[in-house]
Amino acid sequence: MVGAQKVVADLDTALRRIRTCSLPREWARCQKVYGQPSFLGKILIFERELPDRGTVILIRSEIGF
Repeated sequence: MVGAQKVVADLDTALRRIRTCSLPREWARCQKVYGQPSFLGKILIFERELPDRGTVILIRSEIGF
């Protein structure tokens, strides 16, 4: 399940969103919960997939970041 707010036009925009939107929020969450910041360690990009190998369910509500 994916919040629809995460769908963007292209890969460059997606990578920018990770760094400017998701990472700062995760950094703040980790700082509050664990007393240390988070960091961007891995990014998984699917460029191609066989039919019926995965399912994405888009949720209109904002879930996660």
